[in-house]
Amino acid sequence: MNSPWTRRLLVFALAMTTATAEPPPLKLSETFPRLKAPGTERLAVQLTSANEACYPLYYFTPSISRDGKYLVYHRYENKTVQLWRLNLETAESVQLTHANGTNTDWRPWQREPGLGGIMDYRSTLNVARNLVIYFDRNQARVIDLETRKDELLFALPADREPIGQNTTTPNGKWLLYIDAPAGAENPKPCRGAKLMAYQFDTREQKLLCTVDNAIHHVLAYDNEHFIVNHPPGHNGIIWTDLASGQWTELREGDPGIKGHSCHQLPTTRGISYEVFGAGPCVISGLYDPLTRRRFQFYLPREFAYTHTGWDRDGRLWFWETTGKAGHSLWYLEKIERATGGVFKPLTGDWPIATPRQRGHFHPQLTPDRRWVLMTGGDDQKRSQIFLLDISDVPDTIGITPALFSATGENDVHIPGQLTGKPASSGIGFGNGSQTYAGESYRFLGDGAIELTFPVAPQPGHVLALKWGAKNDQRTATLTVNGKSVSVTGGGYNGFRWLAVPIPAGVTGDRYEITLERSPAGKPAFIAAAQLTTKDKLGAMTQLEIPAAQIK
Repeated sequence: MNSPWTRRLLVFALAMTTATAEPPPLKLSETFPRLKAPGTERLAVQLTSANEACYPLYYFTPSISRDGKYLVYHRYENKTVQLWRLNLETAESVQLTHANGTNTDWRPWQREPGLGGIMDYRSTLNVARNLVIYFDRNQARVIDLETRKDELLFALPADREPIGQNTTTPNGKWLLYIDAPAGAENPKPCRGAKLMAYQFDTREQKLLCTVDNAIHHVLAYDNEHFIVNHPPGHNGIIWTDLASGQWTELREGDPGIKGHSCHQLPTTRGISYEVFGAGPCVISGLYDPLTRRRFQFYLPREFAYTHTGWDRDGRLWFWETTGKAGHSLWYLEKIERATGGVFKPLTGDWPIATPRQRGHFHPQLTPDRRWVLMTGGDDQKRSQIFLLDISDVPDTIGITPALFSATGENDVHIPGQLTGKPASSGIGFGNGSQTYAGESYRFLGDGAIELTFPVAPQPGHVLALKWGAKNDQRTATLTVNGKSVSVTGGGYNGFRWLAVPIPAGVTGDRYEITLERSPAGKPAFIAAAQLTTKDKLGAMTQLEIPAAQIK
């Protein structure tokens, strides 16, 4: 009666019976602006108001202290990133770090040559000890959240660097960090990346395993087991621990498993994740690593690029998504075998204000379970940190241990159903603060636009852009899965659909697209984008196809 499966059932039951033993509500200063979320008018509390961008430590890792008093966050200004501490009750914000490193960007996910300050996206909160750990280039340092005392933990050799998001164990004893050859980045080949553990009491350093790829996240599943985001080309989830010195790949080789798991999050019920390119819709799943059992279900067809929201207890299922649902948040009210499930909106279309990682919602539940902590665009096109009120949202109904199986026999293969009006009919840009000819838009002079379409490249695909002009010609550089195209269009006033054929030879399991300002010419301003095919272009009005040349 002490099998891994029995232990998992006991953990699941304990999570259910202790659901009422939750931390007290966060105490929030009355000075924080109270807003209405787009689309649903839910209460949203704006916590930061920096000149450029603020964002939590990440959404795989906590950013709120154990007593709910402090939020620890990144503040980006003037090409420099530092950590700040926000007192949620008083609204006082103080700078914690004063690092002066250079080229500290998180490559390739938030590439920014010349970035200064701390190593971006490497910091983690030790909730149990009320500490925040960060890297000043190769130095690992620790700050006490109350006293703000800053101390050196250890330093990596000059030819090594921390390249990924790090974590601590829930009991506060261990720091887990990724140590790799300097310059390593996904998906380039890499030899000798190490997953290391540092013991806070004894200062012991321990090699857990080596991975010959530039891995980019490590997450604590519990105090002894860890999840590592996959190396390139792997469909599974790396699983390792404090004792074995080895790693295994979850999902790989399991009956019926297909597709690439993109983001994985530890919960008390298993590992939650989503999968792209393995069916007509994005797949969501829950995986028990101790028994290699799973339950998977289809998300609504309207969902495109998706982040699974983090609920440490695994009780509420919610997602950030783009596509026909707009850039919005949705939650699963209940799973249903006959209909696929009922999905309801938490927000309408809330466009990003900053490209790449800093603009993603990256949503997670707060410890009191009354709020979603997230990044969103403010009315001045800046990325700020918000709390979204979900105090009325019940736990998801229907996802229980009885659905887990080794073969996927209980998986739901009917796409979920959206209830409530979808936020938009395509991928739209702008937050309403920049409009022209009745359209909200994004101006490439203010920064790049990033798109992800979870569709495998195929011949005949076309990217249609709702391209703005003011009786002039506008230019952009379009990069599709590493291949660049120069795009020019205009000669009219307003917006027209401009079709750009996908370059030949593009490969991968999805499209990763960046639109950037061209070296010459007037920067483009774009209202929307749609991935389509040549045979469907006739349905789009005033369509023009530019001559595109591979650089």
